[in-house]
Amino acid sequence: MKTTKVFGAAAAIAFVLTVLSYQYIYKPVMAKRIIQQGVALIREPGDPVTKKVQDYNKAEQLFRKVDKDYVKDYIPGYNAYARAYFDKKEYDLARRKLEKALSLDPVSIETLNNLGYFYSRIPDSYYERIRPSGSTETRLDTAIKYYRYVLNRKPNDVTAMYGIGNAYLYQGQHLKARQYFEDIVRVDPKSIVGYSGLINLYIERDALDQVLSIHAHLVDKKMLEETPSALLGKLAVYYLGKKRTDSTNIRIDYGIQSSKYKDLSDNPYPVVRSVLDALHRRDPGYPPQYLLYAKLSQEQKNLALMDNYLKKALKLEPNYFAALHMLGEYHYLVKEPVKAYEYFKKAVKASLSPPEFTFEDFYFETESVGKTYYYMGNIFYYFFDKVRYRFGDELEEEELDADVEEQANYEIARTKYEMALKEGYESPELSYNLGRIYYMAGQYERALDRWLSLYEDFVSEPEIMFALGNAFYHLDNFEASRGEYLKLISLFERDAEGIRTVVPDRKDHIKIFQSLSSAYNNLGAIYQRKNNETRSSVSYWKAIDYAKRIERENEFARVNLGRAFKQRSEPILPILDENIPYSIGVYSASMR
Repeated sequence: MKTTKVFGAAAAIAFVLTVLSYQYIYKPVMAKRIIQQGVALIREPGDPVTKKVQDYNKAEQLFRKVDKDYVKDYIPGYNAYARAYFDKKEYDLARRKLEKALSLDPVSIETLNNLGYFYSRIPDSYYERIRPSGSTETRLDTAIKYYRYVLNRKPNDVTAMYGIGNAYLYQGQHLKARQYFEDIVRVDPKSIVGYSGLINLYIERDALDQVLSIHAHLVDKKMLEETPSALLGKLAVYYLGKKRTDSTNIRIDYGIQSSKYKDLSDNPYPVVRSVLDALHRRDPGYPPQYLLYAKLSQEQKNLALMDNYLKKALKLEPNYFAALHMLGEYHYLVKEPVKAYEYFKKAVKASLSPPEFTFEDFYFETESVGKTYYYMGNIFYYFFDKVRYRFGDELEEEELDADVEEQANYEIARTKYEMALKEGYESPELSYNLGRIYYMAGQYERALDRWLSLYEDFVSEPEIMFALGNAFYHLDNFEASRGEYLKLISLFERDAEGIRTVVPDRKDHIKIFQSLSSAYNNLGAIYQRKNNETRSSVSYWKAIDYAKRIERENEFARVNLGRAFKQRSEPILPILDENIPYSIGVYSASMR
C-alpha cells in the first residue's frame, strides 16, 4: 500500500507537471513559433496588389490559430504583427493590432513602447488622416505621450527613454534628445543604447568632433563591437563622406592629425576601415558591410576589390538593391555598358522588396532608385554607339549605323533621366545632359530650365555657357544670348593669350579654341540679325581665325561672312553653330 501511494503520488505529480508544462511552456512556445511564421509571411517580398494580400490573409489565419488553440489574447503576437505591418508600411493594419493589444492590457509596457515607436515614425500625412477631430496634438507629441506612460510605471525604462530622445531628434530639438540619451548612460554607464543614440544624434547634426569623441570612448571601453550593425555601417558612411575635397579637409578644418583617423592625403580612410573591421568582427554575415568595403575600395581606386566585395554582399543577399546598383556602377566605370544596364535593371526591381535588415534602426541607404535611373540614362547617353535598345528592354553590343538609332537612344536616355528626377535625384550632369536632349529635340524652353540651375558649374566649365547662349538665341532673347557668348569669350580669350604654342590635338586646346570659334560665329549671327554689319563681319573673321589655330575650318562662319549682307529679295538667316558641348567635363563625344 505504501508503494502504491508513492507511485500514485508520483503519477499525480507527473500529470500535474504535464498539464502545467503543456499550458505554460508548450502552448506559449508554439504560440511564439506560429507568430514568427506569420511575421515571416508579412515580411516576405512580393507584389503588393496580389501576392501580399494572400500573404497577409495566411498570416491572419495563423494569428487566429494561436488565439484559438494556444494562447488567447496573446499580447506579444499583436505587437510582433504590428511591427511587421509597420515595416511594410501597412500603417492601418499595424495600428489596429496595437490598439487591440492596448484594449486587452492598457498598462503593457511592450505595447506602450510600440505605440510610441509607431507614432514617432509614421508619415505626417498619415497622422493627419487618423488624428482625432479637434485634437492639436502633433504626431511626435502623441509618441512622447505613450513613452511617458511607460516611464510613469518604470522610470528607468531604456526603450522609452531612447524613444523620447529619438522623438525629440526627429523634431530637431537636439538638446532635449541629447539629455535623454545621456540619462540612459547615467542610469547604465555601459548602455550601448545610450551611446548609440548619442552617436546617431551627432551624425545627424554633423558634429564630427563629438562623433569622434564617442567613438574613441567606445573603443577604449571595448564596446565598439557591441554597437548595432546598422549604426556601425552608418558611422562608416559618415566618415567616408568626410573625404578630402577642394573645399573640405579634416586635418585643416578639424585639426585631426592622428594616422588612426586619416591617411597621408588627409582622407578618413583609416577610420572607415577600422569601423568596418569592427562591424565584420561583430557580424561577418551582415551584407551591408561588404557594400561599404566596396565603396571604400571605389574611393581608393581599387575597382577589382570593389567588384569582389559586391559579389560577397550579393552572395549573402541576392535581392540587395544597393549592392546591385553598385555592381552596375562598377561595370559602368570599366566601360561595360551592357552588363551595367543588366545590374541597374535588377536593382530597380530589388528596390520594390528590400531585405529585412534595411528596416533596422539606424540603417542608412547609401543609394537611391533615382540614382539608378540616372546611370541608366547615362548608358544610353554616353554609350549611344555601343548599345542598342531592343525588344524587352534588352541590350546588345553592336555598332550603330544610323543617326536615327542614335536619336532613339537619346530618347531612352531622356526617359530615364526624367524618371530619376521624379524619384528626387538631381545632379549637374543630369540637368545638362537632359537639357541637351531637349535642345536637340527643339524644346528650347525646357532646355533652358534645365541649364539655368548650372551657374556654379559655369565657373569650372565655362564652355557650357555656349549652350545657354544658343537656347536664348532660339527663344529670340538676343541680349541674353549675346551676354552668354561674351562671358565665354572673355574667359577663354584670357586662357588663349597664355598659350604660346597651340597643339591642335590637345583636348584643352581644342576646347578653348573651338569654343571661341563657335561663340564668335554665333555672336556674329546675333549682330547680323540686328543689322550691325561691322560687328558681324569682325565676329565671323575671329571665328575663322580661332578655328585655324587648331588647324580647322569654321565653314559656318565662312558661309555667313560670304552671304551676310548681300542684296536679296528675301533676307537669309545666318547659320548658327549648334554643336554645343557634349556634357559637363566632356567637350565633344570624341573626347569620351
